Amino acid sequence: MNKTKKKQDKARWKRRKALRAALAALALALCIGVGPALAQDESAKTSEQDERVMVLDKVSVQARHDEPGKATITRERLEHLPSATGSITETLRTQPNVQFDEGFGTSLNGGEITPPDISISGGKAYENNFTIDGLGNNNRIDPSGFDNGEPTAFPSGAPQSIFLDTELVDEVEVYTSNIPAKHGLFTGGVVNAKTRTPADEFGGKVKIRHSRDKWSNQRPADNEDFEDSSSASSQPLFSRYDGSVTLDIPITDSTGAIVAYSAQHATIPLHYMDGEKDQIRLNQNLFGKLVHELDDRTSIDLTMVYAPYTAENFTASAKNSGFDIHAGGYDVKLGFTREMDLGTLEMRTAYSESQTHRDAEENIHTTWTKSGASTQWGTNSKFAMEGGFGDAKTEQRSLATMVDFTTAAAQFGPTSHVFNMGLSHENVFGSYEQSDDQIAFYNPTTSTTVVDNGQGGVIAGEQYARAKSVRAATSRSANMNLLAAYLDDTITLGRLTLTPGLRVSYDDLTQNTNLEPRFRTTFDILGDGQLKLIGGANRYYGAPLLSYALRSVEPLVRYSRSIDGAGNLGDWQRTTSSGNNGYDLSGLDTPYSDEISIGAEAQVFGGVASIEYLQREGRDQFGTKTVKNGKDTFYTLTNDGRTDYEGYTLKFEKTVDGHFFSLGATYADQSSNFSSFIDSSNNDWLPGYNFDKVYYEGELIDRADMPRSNFNRPWVVTFVYSGKVLDRLTFTNTTRYVSNTEAIVKKGKYTDTDGVNYYKYEKSHLDDNVTFDWQLDYEAWRHENQLLTLNLTVKNVFDSTGIVDSEGNRQIGRQFWAGATYEF
Repeated sequence: MNKTKKKQDKARWKRRKALRAALAALALALCIGVGPALAQDESAKTSEQDERVMVLDKVSVQARHDEPGKATITRERLEHLPSATGSITETLRTQPNVQFDEGFGTSLNGGEITPPDISISGGKAYENNFTIDGLGNNNRIDPSGFDNGEPTAFPSGAPQSIFLDTELVDEVEVYTSNIPAKHGLFTGGVVNAKTRTPADEFGGKVKIRHSRDKWSNQRPADNEDFEDSSSASSQPLFSRYDGSVTLDIPITDSTGAIVAYSAQHATIPLHYMDGEKDQIRLNQNLFGKLVHELDDRTSIDLTMVYAPYTAENFTASAKNSGFDIHAGGYDVKLGFTREMDLGTLEMRTAYSESQTHRDAEENIHTTWTKSGASTQWGTNSKFAMEGGFGDAKTEQRSLATMVDFTTAAAQFGPTSHVFNMGLSHENVFGSYEQSDDQIAFYNPTTSTTVVDNGQGGVIAGEQYARAKSVRAATSRSANMNLLAAYLDDTITLGRLTLTPGLRVSYDDLTQNTNLEPRFRTTFDILGDGQLKLIGGANRYYGAPLLSYALRSVEPLVRYSRSIDGAGNLGDWQRTTSSGNNGYDLSGLDTPYSDEISIGAEAQVFGGVASIEYLQREGRDQFGTKTVKNGKDTFYTLTNDGRTDYEGYTLKFEKTVDGHFFSLGATYADQSSNFSSFIDSSNNDWLPGYNFDKVYYEGELIDRADMPRSNFNRPWVVTFVYSGKVLDRLTFTNTTRYVSNTEAIVKKGKYTDTDGVNYYKYEKSHLDDNVTFDWQLDYEAWRHENQLLTLNLTVKNVFDSTGIVDSEGNRQIGRQFWAGATYEF
């Protein structure tokens, strides 16, 4: 074992020892905190017996709370949370055990409107299960993220198929541990958005807000390059508008509807050629829901969401290089709920379509030399670029059905049982289409005699391209079925509650059948719900991806040509081919994560406190291995990925007279030997390279021991306050502290004395920082059932300046949003 590894293990052991001691101390504190409450109860009883009255302070305890492993953000909280994107995932900044992408909220990307990626309990951003009303909202093709600057790659998208605005959401549920058997297809966590239901009375709401670069403090590492940016990776100028309209329509006493529209629009001016050109971002939600109560115990509902996303882009310094990204899609759900004496039956079915479509201005890209008089454009001193690389599109169609039944409590001897059981099926069809040949002309040469022969890449009498490459148009499709059955039994025996469960899942893409045992237990120490011990042991299996079934592309064929003394060009002659690019899915196991948790919960000081220790071991996770065979390249999806995670989470929540307080802290220690399913870190085809080890900070270490470069803040502390501070003013504060951490930067290679090569990495430092975000909502005008509210959002109130990437760029500074809301 090398010195670095020993130091890391020793430091890790010390941290765990200290944290476990803190865990025990806090558990003792919780017990002590319960004491006064018990004494108060006994005192009240004595007083009653003595016919005396004890007057206590008015205290309002939150009626609903979640046990460790689950958090719920209600509509009341969502209404007042400060947010830059209005997205489901951004609301989870209130949760200390949810980590965020370091690229979110930097000083470079103020104009971007897409939701931030998140990591839950050590999982990758695409290893979560996102659901809307219990059914999937996941990109099953390629959720590795948008690339607004890459016009040639396989079009990848976000982990979520559509971006649902929180204006349309009644509550957000996030599961981080002890997740019930009802939920599957994840190795991270589950995020469920429950859509709004119609109100009983006619009414509506109109909301609008605005922000811009002049209302933001931007602090890039290189201000001069930033101000002259021609790339979406640096956005010195931006203007953003968000707006929404919601209308509740009662139709009859038993039927109601809600319709809504929301839009987020951003304009991003950038340098382009000799002037400026705007890039545009637009996310829209068109929402409708109809609910009909058949009787007091039975209801049906129909929900429709159309949520397109568009990003208008161009390639810097290339003329006629525009390309748009179209994503999102629509989702239609039909639901049925029946409450019976035996229990509650819920049935839902959904059909959805989503896409990631790169719509290019041109499919021919040409590199010209600036030695010609007609090609004097762009910032490159030698070459002028023109054109693009054609259209490419992935499309996903999904038909999902679920049936869920929860029984009423049944008594069997001394035990009470509540069963939850169900079935689910999802058919996912994916397709990829590159509709045009991708043609690139390059190696330009000047010639005053060249004649245009109609084969492209020629400016007569000036210059011509000596070489070209062609990738032929292609299309392919794939299909998979995801099936699951589950059962759990919540058994209550006195103070002890046990919930054993089992989920059985199958998919016909990998043809794997997986058994997911789930177990959760709660022990009510005092028998009155004031102090409980909670533990669990669970296995979670992830979801397969259609990406590798669709990624195979046609070979890249290269050609060259010559010219004679009279300026006549010869025909193109084939020179080389890149060979076939094959992707192998055979023999794969399904990624899984094994979990152990233990914690406690107590009713103390008028609120709810909890503590939890969580351990996850992710195994058989998807990575990529590249194998060369002559000219052919084969990319194999492997099960070589693994992740280890330990987390300690403390939380306290309390509501007093309408004032909500929440304090949370998580310490996480995690490691992983890969970054994503398309990570080819485990390649073994480059001759003379050892990929199992890397040269890091002057030593050879195992690749798995490198610091994780994203979603890896050891400490996260959150504080939330929300309440009316004046008669008409509601104030919400969200504070989030993240500790400093290490990141890594690739710096070439290292060769040992035996001539073996290793990738070389160096350490980079990301600062700790604390961010205060404020939302102020002032009720400026009231008249009967009408209300006009002025809204002010201030992000990063105290202008925290933490470095968030290896280039030295900082998070965006203080930013203002101004808006208004009219309700009737």
